[in-house]
Amino acid sequence: FLYLYLYSPNNLRQSTFRYSLTQNAVPLTVEGGQMANEWQGVREDHKFVLTPMYRGQKADNPTPLGGLTLQAGLNKTAPFHLNMGYAVPGYECWLILIVPVCYVRKDGLVGSNSTPIHDLKFDVFPATLDGFMSLTNRGGGLALAWDNRFPTLADADGDGLLVNVRHGLDPNDALPDADGDGLTDSFELERRQAGIALSPILRDSDGDGLTDKQEMEFGTNAGVADSDNDGLRDGQELWHQTYDANGAPTNTFEGGWEVMINGASNILQRVSSNPNQADGDADGLTDQAERQLALDANPANRVDNQNRPYHPNVANAPPLAVYAASNDADGFVRPGQPVIYTTTVVANVAVAPGVLQVTTPAQLSVSPGSPLSPYALAFNPATFNSTQTVLQQTNLTVAGDAGAGALNLSSTAQVRLPNTAASGWTFDPVVAEAPQSGFVAPFKARFHSLNPSRVDRQDSYFLSGLVGPSAVEFSTGDIRLYGLPAGTARVAETSAIAAGQYFLRGFTAPDSAVSNNNRSLVVWDHIDRCNTITINWLRVQTAGTDGGSGIEPFITLATDNQTKNENVWLWTTGGGSADMPTGQQRGPNTFGFPITRTICGETRLKVYESDGPVSNPAQQEFVAQIVTDPFRDRNNQTLTFSGAGHTIEVNVTVPVRDAFV
Repeated sequence: FLYLYLYSPNNLRQSTFRYSLTQNAVPLTVEGGQMANEWQGVREDHKFVLTPMYRGQKADNPTPLGGLTLQAGLNKTAPFHLNMGYAVPGYECWLILIVPVCYVRKDGLVGSNSTPIHDLKFDVFPATLDGFMSLTNRGGGLALAWDNRFPTLADADGDGLLVNVRHGLDPNDALPDADGDGLTDSFELERRQAGIALSPILRDSDGDGLTDKQEMEFGTNAGVADSDNDGLRDGQELWHQTYDANGAPTNTFEGGWEVMINGASNILQRVSSNPNQADGDADGLTDQAERQLALDANPANRVDNQNRPYHPNVANAPPLAVYAASNDADGFVRPGQPVIYTTTVVANVAVAPGVLQVTTPAQLSVSPGSPLSPYALAFNPATFNSTQTVLQQTNLTVAGDAGAGALNLSSTAQVRLPNTAASGWTFDPVVAEAPQSGFVAPFKARFHSLNPSRVDRQDSYFLSGLVGPSAVEFSTGDIRLYGLPAGTARVAETSAIAAGQYFLRGFTAPDSAVSNNNRSLVVWDHIDRCNTITINWLRVQTAGTDGGSGIEPFITLATDNQTKNENVWLWTTGGGSADMPTGQQRGPNTFGFPITRTICGETRLKVYESDGPVSNPAQQEFVAQIVTDPFRDRNNQTLTFSGAGHTIEVNVTVPVRDAFV
């Protein structure tokens, strides 16, 4: 106690502690007194035997650790060491005679240590924002690429559609606009649900030359190439910007056509027609006809009889004139009077044969023997020269009971301009196709459907058929597809899955359809007749007389046609013994239970009792059987088998499932 004064502030300041961070352990060498001027807040902490004890502090900021190669990821370790060097004053005492002598040693306790830091875990981010947001394919979808523990994102592209692996409809979860048409996938599917046939994977869903976004902007039908059915594709009617194969806009414009405006100086004007109205200017000429006339090789045919150029937005005089007259000079007729009504149709340009429709009131009837409307207008563009005229006479009779009043008759002529394209189509001679092949008896061609395989051709067909051994509902069969007339064939789906397992078919032919982009869809009945049955446990409810203290039951599964029988459980299964007495149960989760098997169609669950080897039918007692099928829900259901003096309970599970998938 005589030397407690040695615990002084000055001696505290002689203490030295130094730290460093390094990848590997590095010893630190220090000496006492190196921190004499660095200690802060040296003050009394407490007293010991009335002598003050002192404390102080010094914050040390080691040099940041560099040179570490860190891999981006979650819960990563950064291998480094915390090194410490220390020199603490020591008090050394000697006993001289009976008097202790103590003094201070500045370097009383000197040393160093290194502590590896392994328990700290770091989430190491990629060096760039692009690296942080980078995605990769994982688990059927996309996930953050910088750690494998990130799960698949439900909507990686943020378009509002779930990825397919999450049971969603997104065609490409890496892009909010899978087809690059300027419309998000979710927008296109919402419009499709509303009845507008937009496709999220086709930039031009109907193939008319306009992107789906352009169709939305122009107000045309994105699912129909010719919205107004005037014979011109929407892209032909409208002057529009084109896009390249990657969906980027180009400096090229297409569509519409040029109209020559006659004057002192002829002006060539690019015009567009209304793609939503077959006759945009309501002048009786369809936009297709006005286009064909405006582009006619003969300049004289490019203007109407008023010298106005044919223009889809300017009313023109039709190149067809209709005149009506009767043989009654004063225009008054009496009951029972015959009347000859003559229609004269004059074509001022070459036209193809057409139709004349004459409409008469009820008080006028066509005379016996006179031809009935409509009439053929036998124009012939090959012989056209300046004009061409067709006359049609209609013989009428005024009704005998007709009263006073006006009788209104009308004549309407409809013709089209001659085809200026390549020579027309002709039908090939009828040739019998080769019979369907690829199957043998008892399989036969049962039900078929035939559809065009292309919307732009009449000589290419798609035949889909059900080929099977029977023409009744719920029988087996393969779905076969044939291309006509090429004769190509392939199997879309067979009934067989594995031995004893197969699908069933309905009583209808497969159905098919073709889109505007010539993509075919085939649908057919597919009845999955297979399921699983799990046997959970067996209990002997009553053991009949068997010559011993118990019985030896076993379970058999048999298909409906008895072609497959399997002993799925014996009394010896899982280490079991013979002589099961009344009340004894085996399973669940012991003695080989549970047992799961695949069943297809009606299956018989049979229980036997054996008095000898299972292989010897003479020593088997049949207890009972219960028929089950794949579609009957048996959730942990206990079945009772009684017979031959025994009652045995078997607990089974057959999960719920839909037969039609």
